[in-house]
Formats: sequence, structure tokens, C-alpha cells
Amino acid sequence: MPIAAKCPGCNAPLQDAPAPGASYQCPNCSGVFHASHVGEPDQIAETAIFDPNAASQFPTLPDYEILEALGKGGMGQVYLAKQLKLDRLVAIKVIRSDLLSDRGAVKRFQREAKAVARLAHPNVVAIFDADEADGIHYLVMEYIDGDDLGSLVRGGAQLPIAQVCDWVRQAALG
Repeated sequence: MPIAAKCPGCNAPLQDAPAPGASYQCPNCSGVFHASHVGEPDQIAETAIFDPNAASQFPTLPDYEILEALGKGGMGQVYLAKQLKLDRLVAIKVIRSDLLSDRGAVKRFQREAKAVARLAHPNVVAIFDADEADGIHYLVMEYIDGDDLGSLVRGGAQLPIAQVCDWVRQAALG
């Protein structure tokens, strides 16, 4: 039964969800969902389960083992990975597959890699590599363990003014 629902992972419109109890994958963010029942569009989004760490969603990249999804943005998805040759944790940013046909988006992604690679500052994440494998464009970056500022702000945390001022100062220095 064709329905119009939104992906609970990326909010993209979904069409043709499967029968109740079946799973489906969002073509935009590759999120895997389980439809517990088919009904009104809002009911599907509310009853779907998004699993950003489903192994089937992880890209396969040479010399890296993808461990988990860390976050997503306008250009792509960021993963925690193990760099096998050096036995260290890294963050890997992968450009969204729907942007690969947009030459401008791919060029912006490549420019971002070059710009960040030129920077060396304690307040800027270091980039280790940028490459393409089997059509997957990716950046390999330093992994910093901890919460990101955006999550703290969205979570409504009451932050001390002195701490906020220090974080703003650090961002400005970077």
C-alpha cells in the first residue's frame, strides 16, 4: 500500500512502505526501519525504529573497520572507525550517496578536505586522509571522544556562562 511518511532518521519523504512487520531502508540516509503497522503517514514515522548502527548501512573502506555511526550533517555521515594498519580510532566522514551525482557537492567535499588539511591548531580536528574507494568519497579525521557542543545545546543543558565564553573563545581561536 503506497503511503507518504517521513523517515525518522533524516525526515525525508518515504513512499511504498512494506507490509506491517516488514523492514525497509530509506533511500536517502540508508536508515533501516521496521514498520510495526501501516496506517496514517504520521503513525508510520512514530512506529518505525531507526537503527543508525545497522551493520548493513556501514560503508566498506580499505584499511578501516567501521564501528558505529557518530552523526550526520548536510554533506554526509560521520562514523567511528578503527584504522587497521595503525590500530587507532579515527572519525570518517562519508559524502551522502545522493550527492555523488552533483559534481559541485563532490568538489565542495574535496575543498573541505584540502582546507582542513592546511590547518594545524589544537582547536581544529586534524585530517589524516581523503580518498575515494568504490565510489565512496571520504575524509579520515582525528577522533575526539566526548559530547559535541550541538548535542549539549539541543539537550537544553544549563551551561555556566564562564564555560560557554571559554568554548566560544576556543572556537574563535580555531
